[in-house]
Amino acid sequence: MQHLHRLLIAVWILCLPAEGQSVLYRFGGPAAYAYAGSAAAPAGDFDQDGWPDVLIGAPTALTAGLMTGRVEVRSGRDGSMIRVFVGPSHNEYIGTSVACAGDVDADGHLDIITGGRSASLDGICARVYSGATGVRIHEFLGQHDEGFGVSVAGLGDVDHDGHDDLLIGGPGFILNGQDVGRAVVLSGATGQQLRAIFGPTSQGYFGYAVANSGDVDLDGTNDIIVGALNSDINGFDSGSAFVYSGATGALLHSLHGTTNQAHFGCSVAAAGDVDSDGHSDVIVGAYADSTVGPRFGAARVFSGATGAQLIVLGGTVSDARFGGSVAGAGDVDADGHADLIVGASSFGYGPFVHGGIAKVFSGADGSTLYILSGDSNHAAFGWVVAQAGDVNCDGFDDVIVGARTDDFPDTDSGSVSVVLSHCPRPRTYCDGRTTALGCTPQIGASGVASLTTGNGLRVAVTSLPNRRDGVIFWGLRADHQPFAGGALCVGSPTVRSGVQNSSGSQLPIRDCSGSHSFTFDRAYLAGVIGAGTVMYVQYLGRDPTVAPADEYILSSGLAFVICP
Repeated sequence: MQHLHRLLIAVWILCLPAEGQSVLYRFGGPAAYAYAGSAAAPAGDFDQDGWPDVLIGAPTALTAGLMTGRVEVRSGRDGSMIRVFVGPSHNEYIGTSVACAGDVDADGHLDIITGGRSASLDGICARVYSGATGVRIHEFLGQHDEGFGVSVAGLGDVDHDGHDDLLIGGPGFILNGQDVGRAVVLSGATGQQLRAIFGPTSQGYFGYAVANSGDVDLDGTNDIIVGALNSDINGFDSGSAFVYSGATGALLHSLHGTTNQAHFGCSVAAAGDVDSDGHSDVIVGAYADSTVGPRFGAARVFSGATGAQLIVLGGTVSDARFGGSVAGAGDVDADGHADLIVGASSFGYGPFVHGGIAKVFSGADGSTLYILSGDSNHAAFGWVVAQAGDVNCDGFDDVIVGARTDDFPDTDSGSVSVVLSHCPRPRTYCDGRTTALGCTPQIGASGVASLTTGNGLRVAVTSLPNRRDGVIFWGLRADHQPFAGGALCVGSPTVRSGVQNSSGSQLPIRDCSGSHSFTFDRAYLAGVIGAGTVMYVQYLGRDPTVAPADEYILSSGLAFVICP
């Protein structure tokens, strides 16, 4: 037997095949300094296999030695690569922003939109690519140094022509000599501009963040939310966000930061229908908000119907960039309310310096449902967050988290994780054996194997022969090897607990009153294994007082998923 940390050196188990198991993927960047996870988004069912897929932006990835940038589409079904898009030349930086564009060419396939740069045209641009063929459908070029394409979104069909339309932010756009910024709505069918919305003040960086807000006014057309993180409307760099009608461009709601230098509007997103009134609501991040504490950051949820504030989610430490990314999480706890996810990419969690976290909150009451964390220093986990959809079809929506400077697998290669929101119950599998004494060992568990909640998972084996020695052993692979009239249910290599006497009735009484337990506590799990891993556990003991053929005591196997 060897220690588990030695067993797992340089190993990260992404997905183990096991009946009924939940799945978590961690997609590493293609090479060092690719900064995968600078952008990430749900792709919808891109390959039409029934599973929601994932978009990953890696803006500094190399292609044949050229810094083209890269966008990957990953399968939600098995994590495989569905399609890769790269920029056409050096210094293109595609993948700076990324979103599902909807079906812009009306061919029955979802397409993508990504922000980057046009090196040949000396400007920041956004490009739309066909999901069916990978061919570029549209290229939109902004002003020099405008930042056009820093933010992008799919809008759905706002002009009702059968083609899904697009939204692009240009926070440095200059109008009449003033850098007011803009958000542009473009036809998916023709690429022509349908509408341009300009910032109300100069130097507000209007368009730094844009999103499809859902239908906030219930007119049958998706609406628009635009962030202006440096707006001074309510104080110096307090920031603002504005909600506009997708049908007419009319201003529906003006939302503003509450403290100087809050940078409210640095991130914006549809929240889903948080208050269950039938209107889509919105969430806005403010990574340096000081309402709760100095530069603790905040995320605020507003009613789509009225613009009234519904929920305030506050950070807990200074300068952690809480609120730097926000998203609606879907209904992760299946309580009928849309939930929320907020990133804090500079949060120091546990032993990690600026490893970053993402917090998932209940839309019903704003309580914390769970916390996800980066596992290395300066990973910037939480740089981007998004809803994944129900990746494993268990009835619970899952989430996406980007970590743009994660060293996985190489320096600053970045990563994107798909995290399951539901922690399944442990299950038994494989066959134990009934002992010569007539005892049939029963293995079970209580608590939860979570890295962030509860006090761990306690595995207990009962109905053991009393006063006999045994161990609990575990590993990362299920097995079913015949052994001593039963089966060894855990594949090698394995790790075991210390030898423990089963106790129970005092000898010379012989009965099945013995038991054995071991607790996989949070500290142990966090130190050696990542979320999403499946562990397999079994009890093995000996009774030297019976014939050698009957001396082994075996329980069934127990499998459990280590949850976030």
